[in-house]
Amino acid sequence: MPKQIVALRFKGGDTHRHIAGIVYIDIGTRPLEVGSTTVQGLLTLMESGQRFTVRLKDGPEAEVIRVRDVDGTVFVQSRIEDTLTDNLLALPRYSLE
Repeated sequence: MPKQIVALRFKGGDTHRHIAGIVYIDIGTRPLEVGSTTVQGLLTLMESGQRFTVRLKDGPEAEVIRVRDVDGTVFVQSRIEDTLTDNLLALPRYSLE
C-alpha cells in the first residue's frame, strides 16, 4: 500500500527541485504511522519499490514519481495518469528551525 505525503520542507526555493524533506503517513495502519525523510531518502525508498501518493482535499490521488531534468537533476513530482501536476507544491510546509 502506498504511503501518502502530507507535508514538505524546502531548501533554497519553492519548486519541485527544492523539496528537501517530506512527512508521510501510512494510511494502511491503525493508528496511523507517521514518518519523515529527506528527498534522498524518499528516492531510495521509491527505488526499493515503496510507492508514495499525494491527495489534495476533494481531489484525485496523484502518484509521486522520480523525474530527471535535462541537466541531470533528480527530483520528485506528482502525476495523475500521464500528466505531471503541481499537487505536491500545494501541500503544507514545515521547517526544522
